[in-house]
Amino acid sequence: MGIFKRISLIIRSNINALIEKAEDPEKMLEQIIADMNENMREIKLQIARSMKDEKLLEHKVDENRKLTGEYENKALLALEKNSEDLAREALKRKKSYADITTSLETELDEQRKAVELLKTSYKALELKIEEAKNKRQVLLSRQKRAETRIDLTDTVSSINEQADLFDAFDRMADKVAKTEAMAGALAELDKATIEQKFEQLERDRSIDDDLKALKEKMKK
Repeated sequence: MGIFKRISLIIRSNINALIEKAEDPEKMLEQIIADMNENMREIKLQIARSMKDEKLLEHKVDENRKLTGEYENKALLALEKNSEDLAREALKRKKSYADITTSLETELDEQRKAVELLKTSYKALELKIEEAKNKRQVLLSRQKRAETRIDLTDTVSSINEQADLFDAFDRMADKVAKTEAMAGALAELDKATIEQKFEQLERDRSIDDDLKALKEKMKK
């Protein structure tokens, strides 16, 4: 594919559409920019070569114009010397150089147009590269914001998980507190029962003493 066709396709390309179709938009943009920069280098070389050819053509045009004028003067000189045959030969040479000059002027005009087209394409490609770079920057910024949102979501989820964990600890603490309260109540209950038993024993011993005393009294 010729350089002009490649440049034309690049300039007319819709970068947004290319990004949407790409599996990896960032990688796609990097490749587009790399391809454009390569084309820029090619255009620079082509412009340099074309401008060199333009200068050579200008030199040839000037040279043949000069020869055309010289042979016209030689034809006049030959006529002044009554040498019509020599004048005729000089005019033939003049016509030959004039035809060459006309052809070279046409070629030079086309060459100048080609150089201008290359320069215009170069500027258009510069703008396209700038567009691609801006798109890449926007894409990278969006990617960074998306990653930040993901990190934030993960952080919030982690906080929520920790909150759930603390809730579980609180529930466990409540359960332990209830168990402790139940154990305390049972301990108090056991203590009260033991005290009652001892009190009963004291009462029983008092009755035994009374019974013994009564028995002793009956013996008398």
